[in-house]
Formats: sequence, C-alpha cells, structure tokens
Amino acid sequence: MLYYKDGTTEVQLGDKVKIRRFLILNYSGVVCYLPGLSTPHPSMVMEGMDLWAVQDNGGNLFMMPYDEDTPVPASVSFVERGSVEGIGLAPLGETPVN
Repeated sequence: MLYYKDGTTEVQLGDKVKIRRFLILNYSGVVCYLPGLSTPHPSMVMEGMDLWAVQDNGGNLFMMPYDEDTPVPASVSFVERGSVEGIGLAPLGETPVN
C-alpha cells in the first residue's frame, strides 16, 4: 500500500490531490493509475520500476515511482476521496475520449 505524507491516509484511485511544483506552481489532479489496482499499462514501468500517476485538470500526467516503503512526495497533498468512474489510462494505440 502507498500512503500520503501523513503515513496513515492510503492512496486510492480517484483521490483528488494537489501537486506543488517549483514552489509557486500548484496543480489539482486525480490519482488515475496505481499498480495492482489499475489495468497494467506498459508505459507505467520504467527500467523495471513501477510508477503511479496523477492526471491534472489540463490533462498533464505526473508519474512518480511506486514504493510501498516510502510515502508519496511531500509535494503531493491529499484533498479528498473521489470517484473511480472513468479513471484509468487509455490502452496503447487508443485515443482517450473526453
């Protein structure tokens, strides 16, 4: 299981989060991919390391290493639980429908 920086809140598909980048940029997004819960996707493995992902409201994908022994980066803050409806990555070769 993967936990937010508080060490008690488990990361779940559909979670609404805020991502802070470069001290001044803030993005709102949704956890859209978690290894073991999402349909496996070859783009979510890099050099043998599993990744998890957040998609922001603009469609940008933030991919981060998935390590059950380490909390998510402090730059990712849990906001609230969300819906898992429509969550996931499009299979390779397919264009997602908005």
